[in-house]
Amino acid sequence: MLHHTMLPKAMHLTHRRIAPITRPSCTSAQAEQAVPPLQHRDAPKDAPKEDKPKKQKTPKGTKPPTPKGSKPAASSASSPEEIRAVRIQKAETLRAAGKEPYAYRFDRTHYTTELQEALALFERGPVTRIYRQVLEDESADVAVAGRLMAKRVMGKLAFLSIRDDRGEIQLYCEKARLEEVEEGGFAVVKGTCDVGDIVGARGHMKRTEKGELSVMVKSGLEILTKSLLPLPDKWHGLTDIEKRYRQRYVDMIVTEDTRKTFRARSKIVSTIRRHRRRVETPVLVSAVSYVKKGS
Repeated sequence: MLHHTMLPKAMHLTHRRIAPITRPSCTSAQAEQAVPPLQHRDAPKDAPKEDKPKKQKTPKGTKPPTPKGSKPAASSASSPEEIRAVRIQKAETLRAAGKEPYAYRFDRTHYTTELQEALALFERGPVTRIYRQVLEDESADVAVAGRLMAKRVMGKLAFLSIRDDRGEIQLYCEKARLEEVEEGGFAVVKGTCDVGDIVGARGHMKRTEKGELSVMVKSGLEILTKSLLPLPDKWHGLTDIEKRYRQRYVDMIVTEDTRKTFRARSKIVSTIRRHRRRVETPVLVSAVSYVKKGS
């Protein structure tokens, strides 16, 4: 038999009664004083607490004041009627200045792709001297026209991206050069001209510091057609399918694939018409019609 002295000590403790641990009672206020608040390791121990600024309530129907020298942010939720009214006012301002916002004629010398391809040949070929003369010769004027797709104004410079039937090119506008030709010429570029307008410009070719091929505008920017409504968002485009079918003209402006589809369709129809007299059947006539022989 095993003697009780041979059992492990832990088995002797199982029958003992363990007294509960008692803690001194304290109030919530005493507990808050006993536990110090957490602080950042880099913060000084005796740093004063910073008071948070209280928000000032503005009465209903009033707008908070804007700081001096800053312009209030344009409301992104402007209705089409408000935008249309603003652009009609700009068109009337152009008429009052003696400029027609819907011009009758503009003589274009080159398409955008023609200028890019011509200068690309100079860059690839051995005629580097001729290429430099073309860029530096301010007397070699070109005239381009297209729809304004983007506008960036930075101080006394403005960069406009226009697109015609074949491609895009950048217009380089300097305030000093435009003001020499016409007083307030840069104001037309900065304020009166909007994205979506069809514009025309004359100048000479130029490479920017980043290497972008541009037309240096010399004689001012001419607004050929003033648009009354803005274009859809540049990045998202026209996402509403129903609106794409109802407003085909807007879809053709902003979507490259739609333009390619319509160009291909036009070429197919014109090719078939060379061999057959009639291609498209009437779609608005519900009754079946036919042509009698001998008629």
